[in-house]
Amino acid sequence: MKINSNLTISFWLRGIKNPKIKNTKTIYCRVLINNERLDFSTNQKVLEKNFCMITERIKDKSLDVTQANNVLNTISNDIIEYYSQSLKTDESITIQNLKRHLTKLYKPNEYIAEKETNDEKGLIFLLGKYKDYIDQRYRNKLIAERTMVTYKSTVNHLIDYLKRMGISGEFELKNLNRVFFYEYEKYLLGEKRLIQNTAFKYLKQTRQLFDFAFENGWITEKISVRYNVKYTNPPREILNIEEIKTLHRLELKETKNDETRDAFLFQCYTGFAYNELQRLSISNLKEMY
Repeated sequence: MKINSNLTISFWLRGIKNPKIKNTKTIYCRVLINNERLDFSTNQKVLEKNFCMITERIKDKSLDVTQANNVLNTISNDIIEYYSQSLKTDESITIQNLKRHLTKLYKPNEYIAEKETNDEKGLIFLLGKYKDYIDQRYRNKLIAERTMVTYKSTVNHLIDYLKRMGISGEFELKNLNRVFFYEYEKYLLGEKRLIQNTAFKYLKQTRQLFDFAFENGWITEKISVRYNVKYTNPPREILNIEEIKTLHRLELKETKNDETRDAFLFQCYTGFAYNELQRLSISNLKEMY
């Protein structure tokens, strides 16, 4: 898309170097400023047949696709806003300045494959970067508010644990061993008095934190997160079809209760999760003739 004579923003596809993922490509963004070029990955994946080369967006209308297109729109809008603001402030408009702007904006940058060295980067640094990453995904509507809160709770529990250990400064990553994680598990179950499944959830997301750090180049080797706690499926009562029909026929006095009941029945009939239902809008519906 040509914005003006000096700025062009376009999205294109690049193949994935993985023979197991067939016909799927990564969407890249290309920016041309005064004949300088910047290419970077948006981290959005798509089947080649579902990408429109004219609109440079994904054609499918599912919830996941809408979110991916929102990411592309956000990238484009951020670049245009940077360009416009730079014109107003007489700031030099170059590819390098744009690259620095995007890196600062996304903290850490989800889109540009620029790696930072891990010199003097410790656990506190990684936790801060992960919080920024969570905030960015939430602002781009890629995760629900409840998910964002859960991820941040994972970070906060680790920070609290470091304080409990009497660590006020940076914590060196070389000290992350089995003993550290087993003691952290005991801290969650004992001192924090979390139930087993909740502790398991936080420990599992701690593993995702270090995978994220490895993918961004802040650590050179993956960190093994070991723990003993296991997830156990809690007993859940399941409604049978007759109970659902009874709920369907139930007359309620207040309209808001009707709406709540209908939303629950919609989940029963479609299998939608609560967070999927939250994101559902009229634009996701398609009339069948």
